[in-house]
Amino acid sequence: MRIASRTLHAAAVVALLCPLLAVPAEAQNNRPNIGSVQILVREIGSRTEIARISPGETITLPEGAKVRINMMALPTGAGNPRYPATEFTDVGRGGTRITRANQENAAADLEIVASKNLNRVETIRYRITEDWVPANLRTGSFSIRVSGDSANVPGASTGGWSNNPGDAWTGNWTGDQALQLTNALYQAILMRAPDQGASGTAESIRRDGFEGLVRAAVGIANSEESRSRIYQDRQVSNEQRLASLYRTLLGLESSQVSRSQWTSDLNRMNDGQIGRVVEDLLRSDRFRSRYAVATQ
Repeated sequence: MRIASRTLHAAAVVALLCPLLAVPAEAQNNRPNIGSVQILVREIGSRTEIARISPGETITLPEGAKVRINMMALPTGAGNPRYPATEFTDVGRGGTRITRANQENAAADLEIVASKNLNRVETIRYRITEDWVPANLRTGSFSIRVSGDSANVPGASTGGWSNNPGDAWTGNWTGDQALQLTNALYQAILMRAPDQGASGTAESIRRDGFEGLVRAAVGIANSEESRSRIYQDRQVSNEQRLASLYRTLLGLESSQVSRSQWTSDLNRMNDGQIGRVVEDLLRSDRFRSRYAVATQ
C-alpha cells in the first residue's frame, strides 16, 4: 500500500506539471510574440493615417507640420498591433518639438520647428520602455526630411502647393493638371468619368487654384445628380460613396480609416452634408500631398 501511495502521488505531480510543460514560456507569461515594430504617423485632428514607417526609414513632412506618432509592436502571425510605452527624442535638439499626447497608448505629438536650415533631415530616436517587446526591437530611430516650402509631405517628393499666410493653400496647375483634378472629383463624388461639360470645371480650377478646386468640388457634391439621381438611377449607397471619396481623394481604403472618422463622415452624408465632407477631405494634408504629386 505504501508503494502504491507513492506511485499515485508521483502521478499527480506529473499531471499538474504537464499543462505547464505543454504551454510555451511566452504564453505562461502572457507575453505576445512580437516580430517587428513600426512607427504610425497620423493627422492630429482627423486621426487619418499618413504613413507607417519602419525603423531606419525616412518620412517627408513640411516645415510647421504637426503629427501624432505611435510605436506599434506587430505580433508574428495573426494578431492585432500593440502600442508599447515609448520615449521619443529629437537628436538635433531643436529641429522638432515633441510632447506627450496620450499616456494610455504612449502617443506623442511632433511639430517641425521653423528654421533657416531648409530641406534638412531630422533624426528621431525612440526607446520602448516595456520589456514584453524583445530587447533587440526596443531602441532605434527614424528620419524626417523637412521641406521648407511645405510642398513635401508623406509619400511625396515634389509638389505644386505653396503655403500662404493664414494657412490658405493654393495650387499652381497647368491645363492638363486641372483636367486630372476634374476627373478625380467626378470619380470620387459621382463615381463616373466627367462629361463634356466638365471643361468649365477644369478651367476654373486652372484659373482659381485650390479655392477654385474646392468650389468646384462642393458644386458637384451639391448637384441634383449627387443629391438625388445617383441614388435613384444607380442605386448607390452612402457607404459606397464614402469609400469612393476616401479611395480617390486620399488613397485610403475604408479599412484604413479609423472607425470614429468613418462613422462621423457617414452620419454627415446621411444628413445630406456631402458637400461638407468633400470640402474637409480636400483641405486635409493627405489630399494636398497626394495631388501635389499626382498633378505634376
